[in-house]
Amino acid sequence: MCSFPVHLGRGLGILLGAAVATMAHGQQIVPAPPAKTPPAKTAATPAAVHKLVIYEGPNRSVHYITTGNLSTSDRLTAYELQRAENDLSYLNDLQSLKQQYVNSERILEPQRRYVQEQLYGTQIRYGGYSAGYGSYGNGGWGWGYPRYGIFGNGGSSFAGYAGSTSYAITRSLQFGMGDEGRFKDAMVQVLARESSPAYAAAVLRNYDSVVGRAAASTVLSRDLSLQKGPATYSSYEPSYTKGGKVAVWVGNDKYAGTVKDDRAGWVVIQTDKGEVTVRKSEITRSEATGK
Repeated sequence: MCSFPVHLGRGLGILLGAAVATMAHGQQIVPAPPAKTPPAKTAATPAAVHKLVIYEGPNRSVHYITTGNLSTSDRLTAYELQRAENDLSYLNDLQSLKQQYVNSERILEPQRRYVQEQLYGTQIRYGGYSAGYGSYGNGGWGWGYPRYGIFGNGGSSFAGYAGSTSYAITRSLQFGMGDEGRFKDAMVQVLARESSPAYAAAVLRNYDSVVGRAAASTVLSRDLSLQKGPATYSSYEPSYTKGGKVAVWVGNDKYAGTVKDDRAGWVVIQTDKGEVTVRKSEITRSEATGK
């Protein structure tokens, strides 16, 4: 059995402690990663619709702003409601324009009739003429003569200038207001058609139908304070038999063919040129052409 002196044992202990410390310094101690927590779920933005009314003087326009997780059906209904309400404002402005024309005609008609009675079968002309003259001087006396310039000879001289103006005014019934442009001619026809009672009834019918669809939606009825009630104009919406022959007019445009589909607010007609989808509120006239 070997024995070591005490001082030698202490030296070995110091040497082993230094070796362990060196090995520990060369290695990095990596702490254990924290436990992963699942990401928090983002709350979905609630669906909502807001009504924005803009006034520009007497002009009024409505805009519906949709936000959040709103269904496609509700978004389309909000868009249709915006269009229908603006069409209703346009209809009111058109009726005011008609009244303005009537009031204007009542004022202008007496004056127009007076001028027509005065010029009927008659043409009145007015005319005028003016000219410039010169002068001639010799020993204190002078006289004038037109169309000459200035010349002199001895004690006599002549000065003058040439100038004349003329005008004519003709009053006749052959002169009208003149051409006001192709665009206005086309717009007048559209305004005249859209100011008819049939068009007004179609706009009201479409507005009532869209409001009924909006009132049936939970979100739209809540945000727009709509109450579902009995329809007033929707019952008058035209209906078409699927597969039947029909001819419909939208203004001056005619669509004739076979009814392919009939749904709320729309009718699909298969014509010779292709498939046409017509909004029922814009139909001004329709007739069945047989099977």
